[in-house]
Amino acid sequence: MNKKTPQLQVATPQIKISKAGSPPEFFPQFIQELLPEGQWEFLCYWLSISLRSMIVGDFRPGQFVCLAGEHQCGKSLLQYIITEILGGRAANPFEYLMGEEKFNKDLVGAEHWLIEDPRGSIDMRTRRDFGARLKEATVNRDIRIRAMNKDGVLVKIFRRITISVNLELEYLSVLPPFDHSIADKGFLFLCQTVKKSFAPFREGGDLSREKIWSKVMSEILQIRAWLLKSFPAKSIPGNLRDDRFGICAWHHPQLIAELTSLSHEARLLELIDEMAFPKRDKDGNLADYDLTDCLKDLPASEIQNQLLNHNRFEVEKIVKYSGACGSHLSWAAIKNLSLFACNLH
Repeated sequence: MNKKTPQLQVATPQIKISKAGSPPEFFPQFIQELLPEGQWEFLCYWLSISLRSMIVGDFRPGQFVCLAGEHQCGKSLLQYIITEILGGRAANPFEYLMGEEKFNKDLVGAEHWLIEDPRGSIDMRTRRDFGARLKEATVNRDIRIRAMNKDGVLVKIFRRITISVNLELEYLSVLPPFDHSIADKGFLFLCQTVKKSFAPFREGGDLSREKIWSKVMSEILQIRAWLLKSFPAKSIPGNLRDDRFGICAWHHPQLIAELTSLSHEARLLELIDEMAFPKRDKDGNLADYDLTDCLKDLPASEIQNQLLNHNRFEVEKIVKYSGACGSHLSWAAIKNLSLFACNLH
């Protein structure tokens, strides 16, 4: 007889809210400077929906949030503020979500799963596995918690996940490919370096982080009240509402373009371009094996053979099984990537 897995529920911290009518001074200015061009509104709705779920106790799922920006732009500070907004408890789930740590008991008591500047990986399998676990942690209400020498226990946990990374591709590469299965489950925000909001906290040119944090902590109750009052669910435009999460995910175009460049599909198209449109010689003539006129009519298996003959070393890095070329080309079509992207002139 199979034993039924025991299930527990972790109580969320009591969310206190300021009853005073004055809005916070620092946070609105800081968030609008860090996430310009309307990005900040998406984040504030995400936070407001999260707060309401904690107050009601309905364990509503919420998308993960990716914050990409220059070093010391303010993205880590935002993560720390989010921790306090959500009750003050945080844990780093990175090793668990990467499949490197089976024991995850430390995640039980944290509403904010905070990943700060994780190491990158250009291995597509690693990135896809990370994405699969990230989806589960985002959508599934219950998480199987394991402690050393203990059986796993299903636990109902409220959680929100944020990830901060630097803008360089080597750091962005930790993020999973944003295909159709994960795109609706995460935000991609491009952070700008905060300057104006930090100006009052500079002393002789040096930034006083202690004074900034003191100001943040003095306003936490006001920040929660401001979010709940200024970003009610009813004010979300109809085309941005989502039945599961409350609000649709949003992705900055620059970050989507960067992540697309890291995909197997994009690399395959680059190799096809190199083969179909080889570099001209010193007289401007193309090589004899130019496939400009016929490549689009070839089956994927023949394109794969042609690629292997042309550049086996690079092709074998991304075409690792029978039918891989056809699969990548199908995903490229879904993503609306151009087959022939190079300049002929």
